[in-house]
Amino acid sequence: MVVLLGCLAVVLLGRRGLPVGDGGESAGYSAVRPEFPAAGDPPGLPAALPVGRRVKARGLVGIVAFLAALAGILAVTAGDDTDAGRAAALAEAGAVPGSARIVQVRELERYAGRSDTDFGAEVTVMLPGREGEPGSRTTLWARTHEEPHEGGKLRVLYSPGHPELGAVHGDSGTLDRLQAGTALTPVATWAFFGGWAGVSLLVVLLSVFGGGFRGLSRLEGGARAVRGSVWGVTRWGGGGTALRVRTATGEVHFCAEQNNQAIARSLRNEEVWVCWAAAEKPAAGGSGERLRASLIGDGGWCLPGEVWSAQVARVDRDSSTVGTPEAPVDPRRSVALWLPVTSWPLRIHGWSVVLLAVAMVATALLLTDTGGRPRWAAGFVAAVALLGTCVGYLASGSSRKGSPALTEATATKA
Repeated sequence: MVVLLGCLAVVLLGRRGLPVGDGGESAGYSAVRPEFPAAGDPPGLPAALPVGRRVKARGLVGIVAFLAALAGILAVTAGDDTDAGRAAALAEAGAVPGSARIVQVRELERYAGRSDTDFGAEVTVMLPGREGEPGSRTTLWARTHEEPHEGGKLRVLYSPGHPELGAVHGDSGTLDRLQAGTALTPVATWAFFGGWAGVSLLVVLLSVFGGGFRGLSRLEGGARAVRGSVWGVTRWGGGGTALRVRTATGEVHFCAEQNNQAIARSLRNEEVWVCWAAAEKPAAGGSGERLRASLIGDGGWCLPGEVWSAQVARVDRDSSTVGTPEAPVDPRRSVALWLPVTSWPLRIHGWSVVLLAVAMVATALLLTDTGGRPRWAAGFVAAVALLGTCVGYLASGSSRKGSPALTEATATKA
């Protein structure tokens, strides 16, 4: 816990000096952008491009880990540690479940609910002994649906050879759980595990088959390229925003799947190549199809993304087939992958880091013997703080209304 809190302190120190007007996104993006300027004016295109599947796979692992942390917090909160210590001692001594006869009932309390009534009492029972041996008395606290009375039966977990360890009461599911040494019943355990696994699998499938792992790996097979400069953002046909890359007679809208406004600020009208895969079929109407694309900067970086086939068709006279004199390939040139998402520790909101620290401290309280309402309160705080951290992370990479980067673009249709 101390090490994790120390890491959070390092993150906060690393954010010092970043601009606060835009949340530090553009400064954070520039901090992780590779800089390997190429010779030539304009420089040629590299034959091979980094796609970044490994980085995106690490992102998926982070999402799955976040879901596991959230499910774990809820599971630990819902877990019942009542009588856990005594049950552990009984289990070690060879505990067995059984029925014990009630010989005395004291301090009876009635708990009236909306639909039923429970009873709690200090109950003395006669525990069965070993074969040929007399039983022994022990006193325990029991809460039952039916009012306990002398001569009645109570289901308990006990060790026949160690009456000095006493006994614990519960229904069959509770006793099975205590005997196994778990805080959750098997049904609850599978519910939490199944819910986490199901949601995680859905996220992975949506990312893999939804295009999250797509990207240009080589500039071949009729790939097109156009020279231009980044000068702002615009609304994109796929939702959200896209970079506006101005060409000689038009513009290309490039979506980088990140905060495009912060990317536009970071680039500051830098000259770039926009490359995209050839369309499988002509656009019949609308925006056409999404094409795998890459933004290649003269500084030696490559940013993967997407373009719409119908939109790039409008700059056909400016674009050229990769490998022609207008879009030459330099086999000696290589570019490094630029994924702005890797700068999240530098651009995440300060209050998100504080919430993460609160979540860790509250989770640590759940690992103690805290029970009852304080336990549920700690679990609630931990879960809400962790969700707040996630919201803060997503907000740090979202578009901001009224941003100066969205100039002259609102009326432009993607």
